[in-house]
Amino acid sequence: MRKRFFTLVAATIALVSSAIPLHADAIGRLPDGSWVEQYAVTFAPGDTFPWHFHTGPLAIIVVEGELTEYHGCGEAPIVHSAGSAFTEEIGAVHMVANNGAVPVTLAISGILPECYGEFNDTILVDGPRCDGKSGLSRREPVPRCP
Repeated sequence: MRKRFFTLVAATIALVSSAIPLHADAIGRLPDGSWVEQYAVTFAPGDTFPWHFHTGPLAIIVVEGELTEYHGCGEAPIVHSAGSAFTEEIGAVHMVANNGAVPVTLAISGILPECYGEFNDTILVDGPRCDGKSGLSRREPVPRCP
């Protein structure tokens, strides 16, 4: 069995790339304690964000540029162009990159569990598990809130 590691992005984003700015636009709490968040992220040409997954569902709009999303396990990368939108499901392992010559700006909205709010919604991993073809092998369980 391959060893997995989990690191909360709030503690490691500076180590990954100080060139990937996060602009927090709005944050609020639902009655059940969940967080609703909106923020923007800009990737300079050549920037990548390593293998990771999110603790809650996200909706993303590509405001400018082209973002390339990798899911691994032999799947072809997906290119998201300016004006397009996509979702990221809870626990889906992926990696993103700006392979273009212009910045990529994303507008992101999500609903996150109580302990993963305040823009702490991303968990880094060493890559997807590529066991079988169910698609479930590329998913990770979200660690429970303490």
